[in-house]
Order: sequence, then structure tokens, then C-alpha cells
Amino acid sequence: MGGAPASGELVPTLIDGEGRPVTAAALWQSLRADAPARLAREGAALDSFAAALGRTLAAAEAGDVAGVLAFEADVAALEELVRTLEERG
Repeated sequence: MGGAPASGELVPTLIDGEGRPVTAAALWQSLRADAPARLAREGAALDSFAAALGRTLAAAEAGDVAGVLAFEADVAALEELVRTLEERG
């Protein structure tokens, strides 16, 4: 409390739709596989997000708070892409 996070302390604990533990990487793969066709066609953007997720998970494992917080910009970029695609219909 109040100090540097321990190694691995920032790694999220996630549960899938069926209540089973799932890694963030596996969850992203599942979500990407189920993405609507118009989003799935944005392969480069989705690959970029996957790479950013990988960097973020490595940062989380290392206890690197700044590295984890940097992911916010990648999430915002993906949100903007989804919003733009939805507006185009």
C-alpha cells in the first residue's frame, strides 16, 4: 500500500462469459474473433491493439504502472475506430 506494486500485482484477473478465469490476451482473441465484419476488416488496427495489449501485460507483470497506464491511449484509439465505423453504418 503506497509503494511500488509487486511483480505481477497489476495483471488483471478476468472472468469470461461462462464464469471461468481467462487471460486478457485470450479474452481479446475471443472478442476479435467475434467482431462484426466491418471491424474485422480493420486488421492492422486490431493487430496494433493486440500488440499494445501484449506490451501492457508485460508492463503489468513487471509492476510498471506507467506502462500499464499508457494502454489508455490504445483503448481510446480502438474506441474511436469503433465509433467511426458505427457512424458510417
